[in-house]
Amino acid sequence: MSNFSSSVVGDNACNLTAQAFMPAVQDFLKKLISSPRFEKDFAASAEANATTTQAVPGT
Repeated sequence: MSNFSSSVVGDNACNLTAQAFMPAVQDFLKKLISSPRFEKDFAASAEANATTTQAVPGT
């Protein structure tokens, strides 16, 4: 969870929220990738997608 400052003034509140967005996304990705299950789940997902054959459009 991320905490950030806001404002009762709409313009300021939107600006402060926009400024807090990228750090929140970076924190989320850091937590996701450092999760003990990430590598296992990512490998399982890649394996599942590799076994699915799809036609290439235009061939």
